[in-house]
Amino acid sequence: MNKYGREKLQQLKRDNVNIQLEKQLAGYGAKELCEVVDGHIVPRAGFVYLTPRSINGNAPFYSSEKRLGDVAFSTLTFNMEVMFLMCCIVIACLLLDIPGKWMRKD
Repeated sequence: MNKYGREKLQQLKRDNVNIQLEKQLAGYGAKELCEVVDGHIVPRAGFVYLTPRSINGNAPFYSSEKRLGDVAFSTLTFNMEVMFLMCCIVIACLLLDIPGKWMRKD
């Protein structure tokens, strides 16, 4: 803002913001802003900005972070670690010939 000024930044936003995508990601097109589910208030708009309540890696779609226990990870880091773990499991299964043993069982 110091470099270009407020007008230049507003012009960049007008030229580059996809309003329909923003509505869908932020949920601003929802008819109701909140809903009560199982005794909890669940927002139907702005859920992208929420901190996930789940401690097992579940999070709203497009959430910026995921939690595993008490530790918060960025979504990219968490997803890459899960993919790395899955690759290690597949490699171990192939090296131990687990699929072959399962297919050859008598």
